[in-house]
Amino acid sequence: MFRVLNSLMRFRFSIEKTSFIMKSEELNSPSALNPFFNAKAATIKNNMDNMGLSLKQWQEEFKRKNNRKPTLDDLRKDSQVADLIGSMENQKNILKATIQRFRIN
Repeated sequence: MFRVLNSLMRFRFSIEKTSFIMKSEELNSPSALNPFFNAKAATIKNNMDNMGLSLKQWQEEFKRKNNRKPTLDDLRKDSQVADLIGSMENQKNILKATIQRFRIN
């Protein structure tokens, strides 16, 4: 019901006539359903989720090899994981800045 109303409310102007037809890509896009959708923030969040999965896999592998959970020192000693954590913190700050711009006061 919402999609039908939403598609009727959106229309394109052309020189000769008004068209109420929407492309299927537009109907399926998140921005068609949510006017506050932020594509940049969604991309950053997706990247952060992928980094989190990589970190989780590393932790599981470490636990399997060493029969214990990794400590903070273990995380810092592994240069690949340390870089990953730094990248995640950087992405988190960028995400906060991106979301802050779109807030309505």
